[in-house]
Amino acid sequence: MAKDNLFLGTARGAVGDVVFSRSNGHQVSRVRNRAPRNPQSAIQMMQRVILKTGMSAYSMFREIADHSFQGAKNKTDNQSEFIKRNVNEMRKELQQLVDMNDPAEIMTAQDTNFAAKQMALPVLRPYVMSSGSLQGVTINAGAGGFKIPVFANLDWDSNPQGESILTYADVVAALGLQKGDQLTFLFGYIDDTDDTAEINDFRFARVILTPDDGDMTKHMFVKGEQTTPYTIANANSRNQGSVYFSILGDIIGQTETSEYTAGTARTLALCGVIVSRLNGGVWQRSTCQLTMRPNTGAGALSVDHETAALGNAIWSYLNESNSSLYLNQAQG
Repeated sequence: MAKDNLFLGTARGAVGDVVFSRSNGHQVSRVRNRAPRNPQSAIQMMQRVILKTGMSAYSMFREIADHSFQGAKNKTDNQSEFIKRNVNEMRKELQQLVDMNDPAEIMTAQDTNFAAKQMALPVLRPYVMSSGSLQGVTINAGAGGFKIPVFANLDWDSNPQGESILTYADVVAALGLQKGDQLTFLFGYIDDTDDTAEINDFRFARVILTPDDGDMTKHMFVKGEQTTPYTIANANSRNQGSVYFSILGDIIGQTETSEYTAGTARTLALCGVIVSRLNGGVWQRSTCQLTMRPNTGAGALSVDHETAALGNAIWSYLNESNSSLYLNQAQG
């Protein structure tokens, strides 16, 4: 059954033997194959797309993901853990298709945000970025920025020097962490002027939860004029990159001009925080799964990015010379 409006070019799904979807901002259609000969090949192709989706994400996130999984010994082990955890997330999402094992349903599946063969960038998804034993930092998407819920209960009023009255000790206590812990803020961006599903940039910033002199009574946030956002005050010399907070404590991105504003070619769409701590010579991590902005409601993106259908991704591996025979063979 097709969804949305066929005549406006937004239809998705099947009408009889015609399947509609959107690709690169345009409505496309193809003939539905109701009787592929080899049921197993459809499952294999779905697994291939899932793996491509995970691998594409790792390629973009490698600078963080190659050492973010507690207990993984080297870069190869971290890569394997990243792929395993995110592939498992996608398989859970597609469990009904797997259980049905219906080739026609798989090849026309409208589940969204899966990487097609020609895609060079990863698709928008709430990827698992790290795992470990430390307490994590919860992130929600709000109207004015990505929210750390416990920050909403803190007093962000500033003194005449523009410093928030919040101290390092206040923030550490609110987050349930320890002096000297590292927060790594993760930012993923998308072109919110088009219905692309591809992430077009990834940035990160490091914040150490103590000033260089160890004085936890020092203020942690500072801003300039009354309406400008906060950034880190009394910053540790090991900090790297930048992170800006609204006057209500919402994360708005890496620049003073809010990257959370929807409808731009580089709109903040994903956010997460990894906690790191050196304990007895062993680096511990928190578990972090990226939070993704919604398409509706508070903080929504301006364009629907639930595109890049699974069925389209599978068909992207087929060409005119082999598509009629592809389901009779398995390719690794």
